[in-house]
Amino acid sequence: MSSSQQSSTAAASEDDQLSELEATLYTLASKVNSHLEDRHPELSTSQRGKIVAAELESAFSSVDSSTGDSQPSEMK
Repeated sequence: MSSSQQSSTAAASEDDQLSELEATLYTLASKVNSHLEDRHPELSTSQRGKIVAAELESAFSSVDSSTGDSQPSEMK
């Protein structure tokens, strides 16, 4: 296999992983949104969106800290 074939295979694999991650995030966001819609019908779509975004950000922060991949909040 040539190096260009290897890099295109690696890129395709990375694209597959990104697509899978996007699908997982969409599913998670949809479930959180549905839960909020059911439990808190008084919330507007915008308010639910902000809560969903905060939950996803929180989930990523905990993953980053558990894997050691977190970035410092301030660069010195």
